[in-house]
Amino acid sequence: MEACSFWPAFQEAIADQVEKIHLVHPQRVKAIASAKLKNDRVDSATLAHLLRCDLLPEAWLADRETRERRQQVRLRISLGQHRAALKNQVHDQVGQHIARQDARLKAMAREDARGKWLATIPGIGVYSAMILLAEIGQVRRFSDAKALCSYAGLVPWVRESAGHKSHGGISRCGSPRLRWVMVEAAHTALRCSPAARQYFDRLRQRKHAHVARVALARKLLTAAFALLRDGACFDETIFAAV
Repeated sequence: MEACSFWPAFQEAIADQVEKIHLVHPQRVKAIASAKLKNDRVDSATLAHLLRCDLLPEAWLADRETRERRQQVRLRISLGQHRAALKNQVHDQVGQHIARQDARLKAMAREDARGKWLATIPGIGVYSAMILLAEIGQVRRFSDAKALCSYAGLVPWVRESAGHKSHGGISRCGSPRLRWVMVEAAHTALRCSPAARQYFDRLRQRKHAHVARVALARKLLTAAFALLRDGACFDETIFAAV
């Protein structure tokens, strides 16, 4: 099944009737996306063929705890976006919803040591830490920090053909919420962290400010990976030295 918005409900409905569930990355199934004839029968046959050949691009099946956390965090993000769009009309009502949702997220953070570790990173508070936990899920599913940054779409895209390699801006693939919260964290870290400011200024000497800021966001996400992997708090001196 495709990684769409209703896949968790579909998984619950069929889990006891199938041996194994494969979650398919829809953007990477080029054989289906480029087919001239598209219907459920053709798509199913193509997916079965790709699975048989071990060429099926699969997405991660998030566990129930991660899905529930994502639901709470994404509701909070949606409410914040809704408040910004309708500020003059329903500011008070949405503000109350946000306050209640913030209280829920703070309660969740108090029960999770990982949230406390993440909240020590410059630019990351309780709200941002819960977004990170919700979007990352199980950190061990990423082989290294680079894989996590790729998931956040914070790495440059690379195209290679006939021996020629070209690089561009960030890929913007993966989790837009994770990418957004890390860029926001970079803005804040520039004001409150000497090490982050030093790293940014060093890059700023040869790169555009926006590029340097995105690079800082990627470096902060690398730090988040290390904290979640090692179970530690942020260390300004280590961040400055790396």
